[in-house]
Order: sequence, then C-alpha cells, then structure tokens
Amino acid sequence: MLFQFIGLTVSVLFLNGCSYSSPNLDTGTSQTLKVVMATKVLRPGTQRVSFLVITPKSYLNTPKVVVRSYFGTSKTTPYEIKTAHFNPWPYGSRGSYTTDLSFDRIGFWTLKVEAQGILSLAKIQVAVTEGFDIPDVNSKAPLSKNRTISASDPIETLTSAIGKDPDLYSISINEAISNPLPTVIVFSTPSFCTSPTCGPQLASVQKLKSKYKTKANFIHIEIYGNPHEIKGNLAHAEFSTTVIEWNLNNLPGWINESWVFTIDKKGYIVERFEGYATTYELEKSLLSILN
Repeated sequence: MLFQFIGLTVSVLFLNGCSYSSPNLDTGTSQTLKVVMATKVLRPGTQRVSFLVITPKSYLNTPKVVVRSYFGTSKTTPYEIKTAHFNPWPYGSRGSYTTDLSFDRIGFWTLKVEAQGILSLAKIQVAVTEGFDIPDVNSKAPLSKNRTISASDPIETLTSAIGKDPDLYSISINEAISNPLPTVIVFSTPSFCTSPTCGPQLASVQKLKSKYKTKANFIHIEIYGNPHEIKGNLAHAEFSTTVIEWNLNNLPGWINESWVFTIDKKGYIVERFEGYATTYELEKSLLSILN
C-alpha cells in the first residue's frame, strides 16, 4: 500500500510563552494535517504529552500514531520514537492522542506525528522550558483554602457546571490533604472553556468519583471565582484565588484550559494532566496511589 507523507510546521510554544490560538478547520482539498497541542507546558524529564490531530475536514481518530522527537530540527537522529494512543472523548467525534515523552534539555524540539494510511505526516515545533512554576510531579501540593459550600457561598457561586455536584465543593484542598485519603483536583470551567482542547473534564472526574467516592477526595476548582456574574461575557470573569495560587494564570496566553492533579496521601503530586484527560487515564493514576 502506498502512503502519502505530508509535512507541516506549526509553532505552538515559545521559550518565553505559549500560543493558545484555535485551529482553523480546513474544509477545502488541502492535504494537510494539523497538530494541536493539549500539553503546552513541557519541561525536562519524562511526562505525559497530549495532542489532537486535525485533518482537512475532521479530527483524526485512528487508534494510534507514531511520534518521533528531535532536539532542534528533524534533520538529526530521533531522540525517541513512541506510540501515542487515541483516547476518544465522551461526546462528539473528538479525541486526543497521549504518550509519555522524555526531554533531556531545554530548548526547541521538533515532533513528527505519523499516521499510516491517512494524510500521513505532521511536523510541529515545541519548546521545553522550566515549567512556568506550575506545581509539578513529586512536589507538595499548595495547601489552598478554596471556598466550599456555605450560607455565604452557595453552589451557584462555586461552579459554572450545569449539573452541580455538591460533593465536589464540600472540602478544601487544605482539608483534603490533611485527611488520610488521596485527592483528585480538577481545575476547569465547564460552561466557559473556549479552547479546541476543551473536553468534558468535570464529567470524567465525576464518573471517577462515582466509583471511588469513599476512597479518595474529589474537588472541582472553577477557573473563575465569579461564575454567577459572568452571564456569558468573559469580560466579567475573574480568576479564582486558587487558580492564582497554583500559578495557572501565569501561563502566557493561557485562557481557561483544564488541569487535573492526582495527589497521594502525604500531599505530593503524583501526576498532572494538562488538557482533557479521560476517566481511564485518571483512574490509572488514582489506582497507582491506592495500590
């Protein structure tokens, strides 16, 4: 079988910041693949990397793609060759590819994504930095005293979710880390996320909670501290104090994409998920703590 190889270079992350612009879906006859990085904070070491692949008319959903990483340009020998597996999202036709990639130094890297039998090749340039001070794996989670449901803070002031789950707003991060259970924290804004990498993140965490409610703490932090006042206009939005404490708002170009952190019984971050993470991925991380 003959395979067609098409190259595309897209700058998505610079050494001093990130680009979070939405992709333009090509509805014409262009034979070009586009890669949209869900994981934009890349630092030296091994980490989960997630991305979407867009064809001229839709999102790619083949079961797996091959990722080759190169320091600098792709004219050198690959530093690493990995398989990224497709994770379908619960609603619609979108899904993301995820794999673990290792980077041994800061600087610009090139990733080549290959999907045999389809519009086969996309090339994307990324930058590996020091991480923008986002709480990282193996570090202590900030002991945030986020707002919880009370007479002065009804649930409508704590979340933009349509189906509001009181369980997710009953305990602070500080209180959760002080008890003997592991903790799953999701930062998201269900009604106001505007990125192409936005998925039903809160729903995936709720599904996990339904299975492990008695074995772990589950907390949702709304990206905005005043969801009840936004009324469809993000000009009225203000970041929550917890988002600021976790430095998410310091990401250059970051708007409101989701993050999930799994935290062990001693308060250390086990994994962090930038961009949508499936229930399967989150369950695997939680089980690594519980077991």
